Amino acid sequence: MTREKELDLSYKMTILFWYLASGAEMVSYQPILPEFLDSLGISQAHLGTLVSMFGLASMMASPVFGKIADKMGQSRLLVLTANLFSIAGHLVIINRRNLFSLCVAKILIGIGMSCDGCILGQVGRQILKSSRSRQFSIFLRNAPSWIDLLPNLLFRDRVVQLDRIV
Repeated sequence: MTREKELDLSYKMTILFWYLASGAEMVSYQPILPEFLDSLGISQAHLGTLVSMFGLASMMASPVFGKIADKMGQSRLLVLTANLFSIAGHLVIINRRNLFSLCVAKILIGIGMSCDGCILGQVGRQILKSSRSRQFSIFLRNAPSWIDLLPNLLFRDRVVQLDRIV
């Protein structure tokens, strides 16, 4: 079992980057996915397929990430790996614009977004009992900010002008 201690700043920043990446997925194009598909000439009938790819990948990868995190006794490497999956998925969306590549991208992003249980498990395992509730409160309070607010600020011009950049 991992010894209790305060989480170091680099790990906190890794976790916050993970929340930022998941927010980028939610805010950058997800709200306008139907229009995005139309701009690529992809039928609206495939909208459900794309949305379900994300959920299926997350559902299948989450227990795998959890099992690996339990065996390793820490999740820092897994969170970094998840960030790389998410980044790779977004790069696929940027560079390839057909149905197959969008499905692959949603699978990669779904895998990348499936380590939230590992993050909370690590926080619960590692931090001091005296500050455990405070740390959970900080992460859970800040998650909506990183998921919704910051990516929206970063990507707002891109979202609004999507029809002009595609």
